[in-house]
Amino acid sequence: MPEYTYDTEIFSDLHKDAYGFRPKGYHYFYEAEATPDQKQEIWDFTLAVLKSEVRYMEQQEQEAIKDFEANIALNIELGAGDRETAIRWIVDALDLDNRERADASYICFELGLSYNYADQFKEV
Repeated sequence: MPEYTYDTEIFSDLHKDAYGFRPKGYHYFYEAEATPDQKQEIWDFTLAVLKSEVRYMEQQEQEAIKDFEANIALNIELGAGDRETAIRWIVDALDLDNRERADASYICFELGLSYNYADQFKEV
């Protein structure tokens, strides 16, 4: 007998993580229309999509970090003097320091950076 790993209780969350939206047209996944084998196939495919999306997002984040660090180095070379000043210049140039809408997390989001960088923007 095959082992089923799907979970109908969290499929909607899995789908949203994989595709960015709640499932539509998957009513048969929740109802008796789909066999356990079919549900497992849908589950496994959605997991594969999620894994692919996670890899893509990690690559995007690494590119954003590389670009950000290069931008810091360029600003220091252009006269910023130190990392903190370079970051301030970058935030100023991108108009990301509007206090009504921006905080350290927002700046990370806008630049595609990990939220681990948030502390570097708190001073700015």
